[in-house]
Amino acid sequence: MNTKSKKFRKISLLILILQFFIVVYLKYYNQFLSIKNFDPLLSGNIITFIIYFVIIIQFLLSKRSINLNYKIVLTIIFFSYLFLALGFISTVVKLPFNKFYFFGQYGNKLFTGGCFTLYLFFLIYLFFYCYFSKNNKKIFDKNSFFATILVMILFLVLAGLFISLNESEAKNYVLSNKGKKVLVVLGAAVWSDNKPSPILSARVLKAAELSNKFTFDKIYFTGGNAPGEMTEAEVAFEYFKSLNPYFENVELEKNTTSTNEQIQFIKNQIIPKYPDYEIIVISDSFHLIRIKEISKFHKIDIKTIASDFSMKFGSNLYNRIRESLALSVFWLFSI
Repeated sequence: MNTKSKKFRKISLLILILQFFIVVYLKYYNQFLSIKNFDPLLSGNIITFIIYFVIIIQFLLSKRSINLNYKIVLTIIFFSYLFLALGFISTVVKLPFNKFYFFGQYGNKLFTGGCFTLYLFFLIYLFFYCYFSKNNKKIFDKNSFFATILVMILFLVLAGLFISLNESEAKNYVLSNKGKKVLVVLGAAVWSDNKPSPILSARVLKAAELSNKFTFDKIYFTGGNAPGEMTEAEVAFEYFKSLNPYFENVELEKNTTSTNEQIQFIKNQIIPKYPDYEIIVISDSFHLIRIKEISKFHKIDIKTIASDFSMKFGSNLYNRIRESLALSVFWLFSI
């Protein structure tokens, strides 16, 4: 390796190490947390560390890295930085893409997720480019491209497997009438004419069932997204009143638009009001794992119970793929 190549190699390593610290910082910033809350044992932080560790070790120990075209390497790193920056900017600047709606998400969130996904793509592509390339003067390498796609798909499958393996424990929390409790029903889609979707209906039905069997000091209905005049929280509450008209200690949260925001609401608004209470969250079975992971990130203890919502195979597969993607995005970027 000549002197110029050694210099580029050192620069590449330093830029990658810096990027690792930037990514970790942004993950906590995205959740409105100080970096002082960093926990190296969280799943997402472990995954981030492994990704960068493997790439840096590739630079340090692999003989292939000696003969790399480091201008190409720096170009790949530049693109990873570019999409990381665009992803972050899109979380703090209001974008005009919300007229698009796909895969259960509005355009702004899809743009953010797409930018962060492309950042990850170039980061993984860098590893395989260093592995397969033999002084390649072109940035595109077919083997590296397909290997990167395969790894990203595999990561999605592993996220789905993680959900399946932990789902039973998350959804089967056993309630009792001992102790003080607050119940939180997370919002879900509302259909036209302010009609709760089957998913939201199932969550409210479970809340009504539990409120008839156990004592809750308060029930919160959350959610602000809705196409009609009423928010998710309001639609859920109206349905709840038809099921349990005698329960009066209810509060509505009508501003949150995502699971992240709802967990932050629990942390910042509910727990300070009820510091010694057991917080129980109702959602769908496949959704509970992400709720648990976000709660761990915020270092709060909540209990989860699944609704009785059941789906046909196609709908179940769609929702699980969507949830696996959402969990992967949270692990890697905390959004």
